[in-house]
Amino acid sequence: GMDWGDAADLLRGISPVMPVLFCAYISFAVLCTLNIVTGVFVENAKSITGSDTENMVVEELSAQEKRWRGMVIVFKYAAGNMDNVLEVNQFVEMCRDPVMQAYLRIIGLDVGPENALDLFGFIDEDHDGVVSAEEFLAGCQRFYGSARQLDLYLLHRDLRQNTLLLRAHAALIAKLGSPSVVGTKT
Repeated sequence: GMDWGDAADLLRGISPVMPVLFCAYISFAVLCTLNIVTGVFVENAKSITGSDTENMVVEELSAQEKRWRGMVIVFKYAAGNMDNVLEVNQFVEMCRDPVMQAYLRIIGLDVGPENALDLFGFIDEDHDGVVSAEEFLAGCQRFYGSARQLDLYLLHRDLRQNTLLLRAHAALIAKLGSPSVVGTKT
């Protein structure tokens, strides 16, 4: 092909401004071409990102399903009886087993013997001392994640108990401080 300089020399013969306009035209054409190529790359990247988001959603749903199946396996292993219920002593024993502790951590529960009774109390919604499979699965889902969720729940329970005690003490003080109790003589 022809060199750009040769074309510019021919245009210089027409007018000294023509090579400058020719250079501006070439620059504009190159920038337009680069803009189109960049647009294609950006569009491809956006479509890949969109499918990556879809993949992340699918992976999260898959992880939830895996966690759910893991909870079912843990429950069946811990219950070990035909009644399909988990008693408090079985749960505490399960939480003492290092293998079961590891399995519980895999499904997102950080439970040890020191907080097993508390967790069982929260999972056992009807407070009958046994947990059905449904109660166990719902309770584990509630406490999925870091131990901080369980700690916050324990803190909330303790706060409620302390509030009740404080109200009872305030009522007792009010009763002892009333004129009918203080001023009576025996």
